[in-house]
Amino acid sequence: MQSFRDLIARWPTIAAFAREVGVRYEAAQKMKNWNSVDQAHWAAVIEAAKIRGIAISPQVLVEMSARRKRKLKKSAQNEGRAVA
Repeated sequence: MQSFRDLIARWPTIAAFAREVGVRYEAAQKMKNWNSVDQAHWAAVIEAAKIRGIAISPQVLVEMSARRKRKLKKSAQNEGRAVA
C-alpha cells in the first residue's frame, strides 16, 4: 500500500469507507481523488482499517503523506521549468 488512494481502495465502496471513518460521502470521494486524508481523520481511518483487518499504522500514514508531498513538489517544479 503506497498511497491514500490504495488504502481507500481496500474498502468495497467509497460509501463504506465514508461510513466507517465517519465522514460524508463527498469528503471520502475527495480524499480518494486527491490522494490525501487529513490528519484529523487518521485515528478514525486506523480504527476502521483495524476492524476490517487492514494493517495500517500512524507511521505508514506519515510515509504516505510525505510521499504525496514529494510527488506534488516535484510536479510543481517540473511545471515551473516548462513555463520558464
